[in-house]
Amino acid sequence: MSDTWSTGAAAALEHVGNDWAGVWWLLFAATKATFRLSLQVPLDLGAELAYAAMDSGEARDEVGWAHPEVPLAALAVDLGPASQSLDVAETRAVIVGLLDGALRRLTPLGAVDCAPSDRQLARSVGSKVVAARDVLMDLRS
Repeated sequence: MSDTWSTGAAAALEHVGNDWAGVWWLLFAATKATFRLSLQVPLDLGAELAYAAMDSGEARDEVGWAHPEVPLAALAVDLGPASQSLDVAETRAVIVGLLDGALRRLTPLGAVDCAPSDRQLARSVGSKVVAARDVLMDLRS
């Protein structure tokens, strides 16, 4: 992993909003990074990571379907290519940080005083994000 991944992720977590656009952005970055990591590790780990990327990508798509204005306004920033000499544990930590940031933003978006459709969306998106996060946390490096 290059320092740009950790630097880019830290900047995103600091500056992205606490709204659906912020969740979408973090999931976009996490999905791209997870797919890139899946191409850098042995095939068995790569397959697990590809499924995790699909989970976070589906979560991002759900946000876009429910709030079609979000993908048009949100930043779709890619952290860039993974280094050939990446440290799987460090790279995984960056991606988990992005997913954790998305989960923190989902909590108030699914609060009791929010619209029922947003509460349901937050639950659905959250379960996919947790599934992706679990794969990353269980990953053998």
